[in-house]
Amino acid sequence: MRSTPVFVCSLHDEIRAGDRSIVLVRIDEFELSPDGAPLVFHRSGYHTLAR
Repeated sequence: MRSTPVFVCSLHDEIRAGDRSIVLVRIDEFELSPDGAPLVFHRSGYHTLAR
């Protein structure tokens, strides 16, 4: 069985890097959800993983 991690985060810092920003977050809460399907952010969109 796969579990999906769930993170609750808050902004720690934002660093300008040219025309982009590097965002650092603080993980405030974490849990594993056995019901969720994992997501991957790739090529500007979210996709589910193949099982």
